[in-house]
Amino acid sequence: MPPVPQAPDAIGGATAPPPVPPFAAPGAPGTPPYPQPGYQPGYQPHPNAAYAPVPPRTGMSFGAGIGIGSAIGCGSMVIALVLFFALANLGMAFSIGAVVLPLILGAVLLFWPKSRGIGVGVLIVSAAAWIVVIGPCLGLIGGL
Repeated sequence: MPPVPQAPDAIGGATAPPPVPPFAAPGAPGTPPYPQPGYQPGYQPHPNAAYAPVPPRTGMSFGAGIGIGSAIGCGSMVIALVLFFALANLGMAFSIGAVVLPLILGAVLLFWPKSRGIGVGVLIVSAAAWIVVIGPCLGLIGGL
């Protein structure tokens, strides 16, 4: 796009932007055909770009990711607790390793922005499970 010529200002030689031209007629050269998504008849954009309309967000919100991650975390913690008690005969390291797997899953999901909410949800449920269930169970199994 070529630079827009600036008119000299009367004070100090500073330049002011030219007035914003109105929308071109539909089908004019360089304009897309109407109707465009979000087109409103008679809409004139504000000359300041900061007030331009913001496009709607697409994809899943962070809160929805936390909710989905909490559901995934609950399922993975149920599986981890079953493995925890099933592997208790092999030793404490194996049984604790089964419960650490959801923590690793949640930590890995934090690396990518699209899956960050899911990872946070998995980690919240994993932390709650460690505090409420696994800590007292380890104390009982270890003989406190």
